[in-house]
Amino acid sequence: MVFVADEIGELRTDESFKNRTDKEYHIRKSPLEDIVNMVTQFPLDRLHLIDLGAIRRIFKFLIEAKVSSIKLKPSIINRLDWLANGLHSYFPSEFKRKPKSISDFRGYKGSEFKRIGHYDGMLLFYYLCLIAPEYKSAKQCFLLLCCALRILSDKKLCLELLEDARAMLDGFVSFSASVFGAHFVVYNIHHLKHVCDDCTLHGNLEEFSAELYESYLGRIKQWLRAPGRTITQVIARTLEHEKNFTIVERYSSNPQKAVLSSPCGSGFSGGLCGEMFKKFVTDDFTIVAFTGINVDNCCITISGDIIIIENIVKVNDDVYFVGRKFVKRTQFFDYPIDSSLLRVQKVENLSKDVDH
Repeated sequence: MVFVADEIGELRTDESFKNRTDKEYHIRKSPLEDIVNMVTQFPLDRLHLIDLGAIRRIFKFLIEAKVSSIKLKPSIINRLDWLANGLHSYFPSEFKRKPKSISDFRGYKGSEFKRIGHYDGMLLFYYLCLIAPEYKSAKQCFLLLCCALRILSDKKLCLELLEDARAMLDGFVSFSASVFGAHFVVYNIHHLKHVCDDCTLHGNLEEFSAELYESYLGRIKQWLRAPGRTITQVIARTLEHEKNFTIVERYSSNPQKAVLSSPCGSGFSGGLCGEMFKKFVTDDFTIVAFTGINVDNCCITISGDIIIIENIVKVNDDVYFVGRKFVKRTQFFDYPIDSSLLRVQKVENLSKDVDH
């Protein structure tokens, strides 16, 4: 089914669903109707709607769709593959699936499309416009989606810039019809107009995504020891697992859970006297001290400074990161929003003075 991009229909509500105002939609009564609200308590899932839906569809139209009016030439795809493969070594260890050839997008997992939507997709489309300026409209269309995603996936920005994200998603749906063709706007694309309403009710996208559930499915499959009686087996294994389960506080609430490793006897300590280490590991991130730029030694502080960590010093029970910050920071793009607001910036000129 293809939707008219700018068509505005009447929103279905819990009350209209209960009253069955849309006669063609209702076939029979669901047993869930007496338990939950059938509209607001079933939010749209970002994994299937956006990552495996909208972003994957963009690449399908750019790379292989026979009816696409904006399909990339093989020579351009090869150059983008070269860039994507080159980016692999620049992604920190927190990314389990790092960039690879976009021509292999058919085999991408949801987490890879999510990474593209938040990070390297901006670089891919920036480079695409450098080598083929005629694809500027495709870049602008992608940025509308990617900026909205970064806003709606952040707890703070989701509250502050929700209406901006709504305008971007509405703009993406309308603009994508002119860029990729009217047949691009299937239900997955049209549903993007309703994502902000779900964020208003349920929080940012990360709080109601099926991604964690999908990841957990692998463990559930390992629990099945025989065909049949699937639910019984899952419940039995779950109860067995809970007996041996111990709740451990995460690093965010207990800094003592961080692990320091790879002690070193040399390095600039910034005037601090203590033990020096090269590696700092928590449940959430890893920092590897390195003189120069390394994938695991670059980070952004709460104050917004972008720094590289050159040493890690432990003084009694306190841990200090010694490093240098980038003096010059500029926006990476200004459409549809100043990229600096999303913490996306170009940096240069490392400071000569070491700070901690």
